[in-house]
Amino acid sequence: MDAFRALSDRVAAHPNWCALLLGVIAACGFQPLALWPLTIIAVAGLVALAAKAATWKKAALAGWLFGVGHFALGNNWIATAFTYQAEMPAWLGWIAVILLSLFLAVYPALATTGAWLIRRYGSKDAGSGGIAFGLAFAGCWILSEWVRSWLFTGFAWNPLGMILLGGFDTQGVALVAPWIGTYGLSGLAVILSVLLLALVQAIMAGPMRRRLLAGTAGIAAACALIAIMVLPASYLPPQTGGIAYTLVQPDVRQENLDNPALFETHFLKTARLTVPRKAGQQRVVFWPESGIPDYLRDGYPKYLYRQMTYAGDPALARQRIGKVIGLHGLLLTGTVDLVMHKGDDIAARNSVTAIDGRGSIVASYS
Repeated sequence: MDAFRALSDRVAAHPNWCALLLGVIAACGFQPLALWPLTIIAVAGLVALAAKAATWKKAALAGWLFGVGHFALGNNWIATAFTYQAEMPAWLGWIAVILLSLFLAVYPALATTGAWLIRRYGSKDAGSGGIAFGLAFAGCWILSEWVRSWLFTGFAWNPLGMILLGGFDTQGVALVAPWIGTYGLSGLAVILSVLLLALVQAIMAGPMRRRLLAGTAGIAAACALIAIMVLPASYLPPQTGGIAYTLVQPDVRQENLDNPALFETHFLKTARLTVPRKAGQQRVVFWPESGIPDYLRDGYPKYLYRQMTYAGDPALARQRIGKVIGLHGLLLTGTVDLVMHKGDDIAARNSVTAIDGRGSIVASYS
């Protein structure tokens, strides 16, 4: 207990550095590390820091520093993407990540500020990290994630609730997502952190009987949570979907993805993985975001088709795709659609395109 109190005193002496470190630790709960207990612990620490803040400005600073660390590590894939292009130095990727994190950190700051103000003006629970403050913080976190998903076109990556996804053979706590949604799942992750903080506070203070009860309840809850997150979901009845599908991932390396000399090789590899197991099979086929380099729509200048499209003809390119998926198949794939103006391509859009077995585009979304 004395060691824990000493640690608590050190945290209180350096709240800003601790908030930044807690944000980094919280990001470890996402893939590929999937160390979700660290996220729950880190968010509990943030709740404690925000609740102890003397002013709303200090609460906002704690949330902002937490966000800087959280998004800097969580969005490191952006820096990695810079290594697959030659137009700019790769080190600029980390500058982009840091600058983005400085902005995205505003949203956790809004959550801590909102919870602090609710506790200050709307609740009698003045305890450092009380349940009322924690619930207010959970609600504010949900609201901040929702705003982050659409403000300035939005940047929803990566919602906190994703730490509660199980592995490939279990749903984890995300089994409740059909009822509470992804934002509710993020709120649930925060509530788990609040409960952890409340248990720690109960163990640290009060009579011995209360401490023992809190410790026992904490161990039981932790075991149940770990079981839900780790053990296969054998308690769920198996369900067979009514739609057959084929999910294709051809494992094309990023550095080879845009090499025109390899376009046909990539297509043949994808096609071999796509061929139906039996004639006349009705199914939906999914290809990757960059599954097709061809320009599949009609109406572009011929030189663009000669550069990017099979046989220089979008109709032939669509027809061979239809033959690959089968007459009764439907393909959903990533494509590139061009925006034309007076015969010139002025923009390109990433699209999801649906192509049927006859090689016709039946729908698309850009």
